[in-house]
Amino acid sequence: MTPATLSTVIGETPSAQETATIVGDNNAPPATKCLRPVLESHEMTESDKRNLRLLHTLGNARQSVSSAKGSVMFNSPSLQISVVTDDDSMEHKKPSNYLQCTSDPRIHIKAERQDPNGSRNHGSTVMNLMLLAGEVSARWCQERGIPVINRVSQPHPDDPDPREYFHRVIMPLMKQLKEPHVGARNSTGDDEESDITLGEKTCSSPSQAEDVIAPHLSETSRILPLNIALEYQRLLGTVVPSTTPGPHLHLGLDMFSRTTSPLRRYSDMLVHWQIEAALLEEARSGQSLIGSAREDYLPFKKDEIDRLLPIMDRREKDLVSWQRDAQRVWAMQLLLRAWKFNEAPLPPTFELWTHTIESKSIRGELTYFGGLSATFILPSWLPNEDVQIGDVFEVRLRDLDIYNGRIDVEPLRRIRRTAERAI
Repeated sequence: MTPATLSTVIGETPSAQETATIVGDNNAPPATKCLRPVLESHEMTESDKRNLRLLHTLGNARQSVSSAKGSVMFNSPSLQISVVTDDDSMEHKKPSNYLQCTSDPRIHIKAERQDPNGSRNHGSTVMNLMLLAGEVSARWCQERGIPVINRVSQPHPDDPDPREYFHRVIMPLMKQLKEPHVGARNSTGDDEESDITLGEKTCSSPSQAEDVIAPHLSETSRILPLNIALEYQRLLGTVVPSTTPGPHLHLGLDMFSRTTSPLRRYSDMLVHWQIEAALLEEARSGQSLIGSAREDYLPFKKDEIDRLLPIMDRREKDLVSWQRDAQRVWAMQLLLRAWKFNEAPLPPTFELWTHTIESKSIRGELTYFGGLSATFILPSWLPNEDVQIGDVFEVRLRDLDIYNGRIDVEPLRRIRRTAERAI
């Protein structure tokens, strides 16, 4: 089933806009092979459609409850990159064990951007159900004393209570909005909060927080003033893995365990193994394990999982960082070949969202490329004190530094200012 099919079944029109850019091989799109038939809406039974609408309703209801408990997410652009190389141009280098490509690969980038003022779409539906599944699995295991990897918010003890800030500052604003949350998305249809929420990233300073939030800004007008979102994000602190259940404040959940991606994430597979063992034990004994403190039937004991947590947490963060860096490398290679070698058409100018203001320069994201960050030097017509985080500028490319990963642009005009930031 495709996202468009899901949107058709649940009766909502996707609000996303897509831009696709391809370089290499005469701009032919990468060949894709569907490994199984894709179900269209007209091929589904009425029972299947009713079940999907019910799941959509349950997911939205869960999101409404989470929003009332402090969940604030950001509408994030989706960036999909595929790279195809000719097998004859690949050479295996020894002893360092890496592949060298002697010809230009074909690079395909598809950027999806969503309007947070539009209706909910398939991304929110899938994400809400994944979060619901994570909450249900965490609670099911907690009732039976089963140790699993929970994701727990950890605010700084010296900061004010983020829940008090939410009710005092954010709730009055949210009551004025069409939707009860800032807007959220699931980038690939199978990722949950690790990929779209900001709580999994630690920000030690305001500028670092801005760098983290920058890829999660919508290209259209923001619903919450950015300075309020930044302060709330700072107060929420970070999210840590723990065998002891606790609230996930970023998601507005009393407890949460990643469960829905066992084929690509070891922590999810571990939860599946624990739940499977408990189901088999309850079937064998004919008794519920609710209230039990036994661990003899489990494949992983609590102390074993506790020893895994530091290694697993570091590895997950590294993988997210490496994936982000790899996307930027290939996006810049495509941009270079399209701009300097005319391998693909580009618009003459781009929109850039401001996310970091320095003494002599501005950093922001190019929304055309799904949030690719770029920098410009403040011109004489734009004093530093006249720029606010969230301002949108029309810019054109000035220079690309592939080695250092830097994109320099030239500002032409300010398209619009950010919403008023004072409360």
